[in-house]
Order: sequence, then C-alpha cells, then structure tokens
Amino acid sequence: NETQPNGDVNQYWDPASMSSDGSFIMAGADGGRLFKSSNTGGSWTEVRPADDFDKNWRTISMSTDGTNIIAGARSGRLYISTNSGGWWGETRPAGDVNQNWYSTSMSGDGSIIIASAYSGRVYISTNSGAVWTETNPTGIEENKTWRTTSMSSDGTIMIAGIFGGRLFKSNNTGGSWTEVRPADDFDKN
Repeated sequence: NETQPNGDVNQYWDPASMSSDGSFIMAGADGGRLFKSSNTGGSWTEVRPADDFDKNWRTISMSTDGTNIIAGARSGRLYISTNSGGWWGETRPAGDVNQNWYSTSMSGDGSIIIASAYSGRVYISTNSGAVWTETNPTGIEENKTWRTTSMSSDGTIMIAGIFGGRLFKSNNTGGSWTEVRPADDFDKN
C-alpha cells in the first residue's frame, strides 16, 4: 500500500531523484518541503534542509546509492546531504547570494557535482560540494539562462544547456567546453 509523501494533499511536485536500484527516493514540492523514502516509496519522511521553511524546490540529484544528495531551490540556496538526507548543510557556489538553481547533476559516487543557475552561471565541485569553481561553457562573461545539466557516472563527460540557446559539452569534468549542435545551427527553445 503506497502512501503519498505529504499525506492526501495535492502538491506541485517539481524535482525528484532516486538511487540506481530505486530503493531511495527524494521528492520536492514547489512551495513546500522535501520528502524521502528509503523503501521504494512505501512510506515517506519530511526532511528540512532549510530549517522550518517552505521552498520552491527545483532540482535534486543523488549518488547511485542515495547517500550523497544535492537539492536546490528557486530564489534560494543549494543544500547537500552526505547521509541520505539525515543531515543537511548549505553550500554556496555563487557566494552569499540566492540564485534560481535550476539544474544539478551528480557523479555516481557523489564526488563530482555540476549546478546551474537560471539567469546565472554554471558551477562545478569535485569534492562533494565542499569547494566550487565557476565554469563558463560559452566563453562569454555574462549570465545565461542555464536550464539543464547532466553528466556521466564518473563525472568526466558533462552537458550544460541554455534555455533558448545552445548546448555545451565537456569531456574533462568542465575543464573545457565545446558547443554541440543537435539542432544544426539554430537556437532552440
């Protein structure tokens, strides 16, 4: 008998992520809380990375075993857990400012993370979110509407995409970027 993460209440479920075997699931409500299940969705527990505040959760990524998790909010911060959501810490790739965190991706072991901010920048961590480096896939020093990220399980190959713009690929954990053109030579929304 499956249960709803927030009881019998409709929510705007925006981000969700799960471990590779499906046993651990994390889901976030837009304008609400984060919820985790460690039994394939059979039961749910509310987690509070941002203390007792509702957030507009936009992105969640996790390691293949569900131990390392990153969650991000619109007009907010990024939060990291290294114990399957039991404890959370705030991480600040962009310094002490709120961002519209739109996309995160994590390597299989949780050590490499890419995070993108809508109307912002792209950031990479190679030590589970302890230290971040700003990367500039476009080569242009300005904020972009970064909408999507993804990476290979070992974190070496990354993709970052601009809403209404181009797609960029890195083969060296964000060290350098090349524009890729799946839509030929046209910007796509």
